[in-house]
Amino acid sequence: MINTEALAEQFGVNDEQALALDFRENTALRASAGSGKTRVLTARFVRILLEETDADLDAIVAITFTRKAATVMKDRIHHELAVRLKKPQYANDRRLTDFRLRMSDARIDTIHGFLGKLIRQYFQVLGIDPGFTILEEVDTKVLLLRFADASIRAIFDDASQKERLNSLMTIYGAEIAEISLRDAVIYLYQGMRGAGDTVEAVKARHSQHESQIEAPGISALEHIGLDLLEQLDNRFRAYKDRENVLDFSDLELLACDLLERPESCRSIRDSFRHLMMDEFQDVNPLQMRIVNLLIRDGQGAIPPGRLFIVGDSKQSIYGFRGADYRVFGEAIELIAKQGSARQLSKCYRCTDAIIDTVNHVFSQLMNAYEPLSLPREKSGRPVELITWTADDRKILKPSNRWASYKELIPDGNPEDADAVLRAPYREAVDTNRLVLQGNVIAGRMAALNAEGI
Repeated sequence: MINTEALAEQFGVNDEQALALDFRENTALRASAGSGKTRVLTARFVRILLEETDADLDAIVAITFTRKAATVMKDRIHHELAVRLKKPQYANDRRLTDFRLRMSDARIDTIHGFLGKLIRQYFQVLGIDPGFTILEEVDTKVLLLRFADASIRAIFDDASQKERLNSLMTIYGAEIAEISLRDAVIYLYQGMRGAGDTVEAVKARHSQHESQIEAPGISALEHIGLDLLEQLDNRFRAYKDRENVLDFSDLELLACDLLERPESCRSIRDSFRHLMMDEFQDVNPLQMRIVNLLIRDGQGAIPPGRLFIVGDSKQSIYGFRGADYRVFGEAIELIAKQGSARQLSKCYRCTDAIIDTVNHVFSQLMNAYEPLSLPREKSGRPVELITWTADDRKILKPSNRWASYKELIPDGNPEDADAVLRAPYREAVDTNRLVLQGNVIAGRMAALNAEGI
């Protein structure tokens, strides 16, 4: 039985946080913003070092979401060790002194930083050049924009695509190439790779279901989309091969390849005892596959204390690159069977009005929502909730223009029909949902600022 009172006093945590420090059991922790999850991660790491006397610093792998978060965690652990070394019971502890001196080398990193090191270590197994560099996310985005544009131009210059393009133009208007295709193909490409999928597999599945497609416009769009995916993939691969660079998805795919080799997987698994992962709500299916390969023993079970994850489904923001908050839910269910699922419900960062609003809104958006609470009363300004109604969305949906278009066809006036289909398109793009919502919120912020807030 864990002594929460003693742990709370020793590590400066509350009762909820103390329960999450039991490193001898697997734990899934739901932790909202401001609930002290970084404190828990740090304290759990330090407690392992203090109490698992036969463990080395390398026995713990901690995955954070950003390099800055990794640096902050290392600094906090370094500080915690320094504080303890000043106490009589630890003053001559050479292990803790050694850990403190080596904290810069601790295995605390982003998921891609950790995978990059594994791939360099096992480059011979994978048959790759160990001198590769890793593309930063912003560089990947710029390259994908460039290669998507080149792929679209190639499609439009391809005489064999003329019939399909004409079908698209008739239904969607000429602006589809300029406005929609580039963003759509990049979104699909990133989602495909985040799921560990390939263009070849996507095309194979499409060919199996193609006979079910009746609408020629949809069929044309799917074929062109698949061709764009393939061209984008080929251009991006050629660039990476030429420059000897890997993007984040490459690291995940190579790590999966490495861990699916029994000898390599066993060697990597044996190199650490504890895996701790932050921001688990933004894990994609491919990363979840990697986690499963890292944590399970030869019989497929998760050894006690092997895994600690923390996240908050309300804060999932990386769906555009394949992340899926439902993976976090599945992981919670898995860990609950072989450990415990807990929650940090006390929010230290908000006012009572904000907490009440969050609880009210999210209880209607999420199944089995667990409400937040305040550790103490904290008043503040009332919350203004700006809502987005069904009527506000009508101007943005192409299907509404298409309905108007179809109503005009029987009248035999193609010029009017063309105007209905094309004219609002640019306006709809310029006032798309995110831009419109952003403008409303920014306008309200400016008004509050003018009032002196």
